[in-house]
Amino acid sequence: MPAPPVAVRSASYAARASASPAQRLTARIALGAELIAVAPCCQAELARAWSALDARGDAGAFRPIWGAPHLRRETAAHITDAMRTLLVRAAGYEVKAIEFVPAEHTRKNTLIVAASRSTSPR
Repeated sequence: MPAPPVAVRSASYAARASASPAQRLTARIALGAELIAVAPCCQAELARAWSALDARGDAGAFRPIWGAPHLRRETAAHITDAMRTLLVRAAGYEVKAIEFVPAEHTRKNTLIVAASRSTSPR
């Protein structure tokens, strides 16, 4: 008997876990989940790359961001989450990124919610 289709997948990510947030998000899409809700916390890859550019002294339009650790972390986190929503949308989902915890409690408060276009109302 085949397994029933996956209806909902949700996840709250722990930093430095065995699978990356991208791998987990990809797994939910591959399972064909009708609904996906994820609260990603790991957006450090882009910030690390920008930090390396700063350490090398590279020039560029984003140099003011590369050179300011706070701006580097915050901007990289927002861009990473924006790229995640674009990738999920490209996989056939309607996607929203929303604040689900008030900012005064945590900076990591983005919830990415996605509904498969094949099942979501238009």
